[in-house]
Amino acid sequence: MMMITTDMPLENDSPVDYGIHAFCSVCQVCVNRCPGRALMREKVWWRGVEKFKLIAKRCRPVMARYAACGICMKVCPVQRYGLENVLEHYSSTGEVLGKGTHLLEGYEMHDAGYFGPGELPRFDADFFHVPEGTTSEYLVKDLTEKLSKGEIPEGPGGDHAYAEFRERLEEAVKAPVDAMAAEWDNEEDMDEF
Repeated sequence: MMMITTDMPLENDSPVDYGIHAFCSVCQVCVNRCPGRALMREKVWWRGVEKFKLIAKRCRPVMARYAACGICMKVCPVQRYGLENVLEHYSSTGEVLGKGTHLLEGYEMHDAGYFGPGELPRFDADFFHVPEGTTSEYLVKDLTEKLSKGEIPEGPGGDHAYAEFRERLEEAVKAPVDAMAAEWDNEEDMDEF
């Protein structure tokens, strides 16, 4: 978020419609290419604005594990070719510039491969599990689950697990982080693609 300050006199006017929302409704490349299937096809009213809504619980895991992802922006014809070129092409041909081509729609995801037009990666249901709450809540829940499954042994092994829990909990209390960061803190699948 940014803010610009000025002492220049400004007049309030109405928004200008450049046809971008209408074009996006026709294009849908980002919707079709999103690896997490996180973009809604139809606009919805959200907080007083009609917009294309993102389903955060499907987007966030992909962003966390694939270095901020950004596939939606990478496959947008306006981002690749510029608004003027895209709208001129559309008005003269009735087609979305680059739609269906590897140049626009193709992308590679680290450790997952290359995905051309019409191809999407597959993730199992666990991939989209997003922990909720604070880091300390997540750590307590995780310890409780391990205890109920008998995964923490008696004796020195258990003592080590409790010491590790205490250390992580103290870190969380000092500097709260979101629960997703705590779960994926040491995983290798957060590499860039």
